[in-house]
Amino acid sequence: MAAKKKSPDHAQAVLNSFRCLVKSLRVADRAGLRDHGLGAAQLYVLHELNRESPLSVNALAERTATDQSTVSVVVSKLITKGFVTRERSQQDGRRLDLTLTNRGRLLLKRLPPPIQWSIIDGVRQLQPARARVLAQSLQEICEVLGIADDHPPMLFDDEAPSSSGKSTSRRRVARR
Repeated sequence: MAAKKKSPDHAQAVLNSFRCLVKSLRVADRAGLRDHGLGAAQLYVLHELNRESPLSVNALAERTATDQSTVSVVVSKLITKGFVTRERSQQDGRRLDLTLTNRGRLLLKRLPPPIQWSIIDGVRQLQPARARVLAQSLQEICEVLGIADDHPPMLFDDEAPSSSGKSTSRRRVARR
């Protein structure tokens, strides 16, 4: 009698993929902190400002796929460290422009590309239909878990408020 084939456990495969992703994100965050005193969120913001500068806080939030309050927290840390300046826009006095300082530009020469770019590039290498299904599936998982957020915090920026106004370091996933 032939042995019955075990059907693949897709849930376990998804969990294993998350483990691999989270591990690489954690390693990148720790390396940035160890080597440069900057976490993954700060590295990401610096690289985005290097792509185009000056940017408003809202434009930077859009580029990093998060919200204004989250970006503001990260930018404030970078301003304190002397890597970014925040000044009134010459074109629109109501807007604040964020610009890399010379110190920030010099630092960027030593920084690796942000891990977020690797993830984005990886998804963009998928066929568009597969990328869409992946995005929809992940969004559904977040909804089922009760953790869906239109503007989630930046990766490993535990002090940024979520769109619900709660600090992300205090948010917990409900156990089922």
